[in-house]
Amino acid sequence: MGRSSPSWNLICLKFELNNFLAGPPVPATLVTLDLRPIQISTNVPIFAPILDRIPMCPDNASSAKPLELVTQFQTDAVPFVAKAEVPSRFGKFTVYGFLEKATGKEHMAIVAGEIDARKRIPVRIHSECWTGDVLGSLKCDCRDQLEMALHHIAEHGGIVLYLRQEGRGIGLLNKLKAYALQERGMDTVEANQALGFADDLRSYTSAIEMLRFFGIRKVRLLTNNPKKIAALEDAGIEVHREAHQQASNPHNLRYLKTKAKKSGHLLNFREEEL
Repeated sequence: MGRSSPSWNLICLKFELNNFLAGPPVPATLVTLDLRPIQISTNVPIFAPILDRIPMCPDNASSAKPLELVTQFQTDAVPFVAKAEVPSRFGKFTVYGFLEKATGKEHMAIVAGEIDARKRIPVRIHSECWTGDVLGSLKCDCRDQLEMALHHIAEHGGIVLYLRQEGRGIGLLNKLKAYALQERGMDTVEANQALGFADDLRSYTSAIEMLRFFGIRKVRLLTNNPKKIAALEDAGIEVHREAHQQASNPHNLRYLKTKAKKSGHLLNFREEEL
């Protein structure tokens, strides 16, 4: 029997169908394995399902680590791709990766503890901010909010949904252009509009699909943004909001006040900051 034959592949695959996640059963999709060879083009990126990219088994098939077959609900638009354990300075997380097929963006669900969809789950929806998350920029509060959320779920359990929509959806390079305009006196909304963009192009459709993957219908949403609340409620998810505000600094106070005044963010400022 050749090692590349479908029969060999079937012998090597082992699936654990039970105990993938704690909690009640949720709607499942049937997964059919296609064991035909995948034709790879060097010019066109291939976004193949994770089960199509299972490596060949070692010579001793009995020593192969069993694979887990995903039985949670998932959609064609934002399918689950992979998961891995990630120990971090905040705690131990399980990171689930999803692919937004329409854009090719790779979103992450950072999970701490057991997810019981019968309960109200703490959730933070965080949009990527390279300048804040990576550089620790003082021009925004993004890194502070991200770290606060990671600490929270590490202690209480929950999920941080990390969405790859940099710069409120305009991308990193355009965000740097907006920063340059802000250095000339514009606020964040004015700078985006001067570049021809709306003040906020973010979408939370992928976040909703990721929550559905876990069967979550009730959340304790860590947010100051009413648009996130409205998006989830419109999708039939019951939302209890928990304020998620950090202290301001001289570099981001105007940015925060603009979010409150022009974007309706639910922020409170100390009297001396006004």
